[in-house]
Amino acid sequence: MVLTQRDGNPIQSAGVWFSKDEIFNVSSATSAIFNVGIHLHPNNLKYILIEGKKAKILIAPLNSPIHYSLNRILQQQGILDNKHEFFIAITAQPNTNLGGIFLQTSECLKKIKTTLITSGESFKPPLVQFDEQRIQSIIKGFNVKENENFNFKVSSFSLNLSENMSMELRKVLSNFSIAIPDLKYAYITIEGGFIASKILKNTNDKEENLDNISAMSYALFQTANRCAWLLKKMNAENILLDCENSFQ
Repeated sequence: MVLTQRDGNPIQSAGVWFSKDEIFNVSSATSAIFNVGIHLHPNNLKYILIEGKKAKILIAPLNSPIHYSLNRILQQQGILDNKHEFFIAITAQPNTNLGGIFLQTSECLKKIKTTLITSGESFKPPLVQFDEQRIQSIIKGFNVKENENFNFKVSSFSLNLSENMSMELRKVLSNFSIAIPDLKYAYITIEGGFIASKILKNTNDKEENLDNISAMSYALFQTANRCAWLLKKMNAENILLDCENSFQ
């Protein structure tokens, strides 16, 4: 288990690790996964679960919404805010009971928060932040191309899928949507995160938003594969993002 800053720097670790470099490699990989998860679900992400043949990897923000009272105290003391500055990453055996992992994670988060509260110190990771004026000053130092309007939208017709293949993919998603009554949307993507087929059900999201979600989800899956390989020399088979009112 590793307590990590959002920028990928490890704060504390427990368990068996092989080298200092591996701790930093895992921290940077899980940080990338965590940041994509926060981008997809900024206000209600509870945890990210990555499953493979050799292990399960759990990533959870320290200011998880399941501990409202502790979060309020931490925010008042300036230790936590809504920027998701800290998270923990836990690796467990593949046959470990998920319910037990979630209960232990909740207790672990509570103890970490309590330790931060009772320490009397203010913990702020050394994240580099710039205001708009500073950003413009940095940009002026580079040859930056002027903003242009491009349409990067890719339709299934652009992917050269046959009509039969498109119909089969559509049938799979239709059957899937029937099996899950509360489904918001589902999609099948190819390499690069391009949508080959999709179905929108109980959602007000625009199709352009779904393209963005697909691209970010593909990035998350690729990074999760890297993290799983760094940890256990395995590929990620399933990834779950559990939120307050939904899951992906």
